[in-house]
Amino acid sequence: MPRVYGHRRWLRYWYVPAAAALSAVTAYAVVLAVDAIVGDEPASTIEPAASTTVISQTPLPTPAASASNASSTPSAASGDATPGAGGRFEAGQKVTVTGTGECLNVRADASTDAPVIDCLPDGSVLTIVDGPREAAGRTWWHVNIGAANGWAAEEYLRAR
Repeated sequence: MPRVYGHRRWLRYWYVPAAAALSAVTAYAVVLAVDAIVGDEPASTIEPAASTTVISQTPLPTPAASASNASSTPSAASGDATPGAGGRFEAGQKVTVTGTGECLNVRADASTDAPVIDCLPDGSVLTIVDGPREAAGRTWWHVNIGAANGWAAEEYLRAR
């Protein structure tokens, strides 16, 4: 076989670096294609989807005439209520979310383990549907948040 490359022997093996470069480019293209198809994001950047699940469509009872006075007179059985939590409420009474820092998790059930159905900022107005229920070391109230009902911790509710 004739010597094409003469005294430059390294040119005889030109295909080795070319094959390595082609392999690197192919591997990079495969990684980009898989990432585009899967679209896998780190868990810290994934935001929860807004939930519009209707938990209950219990009709609201008509507010009692003395609902505005009920919040100023806590019942004698409220010894387990959080001090300064605004006292007990009545069905139909309006309450305001306050003291959460960011937002109040309204949950599907009266438990910190229950799924969150909405996160309401301070100042949101809710209507008491039912309650209270003692669970998970807290007093919970069944509240209406517009299109859905859920459970909110008493310590973040104030009578209006």
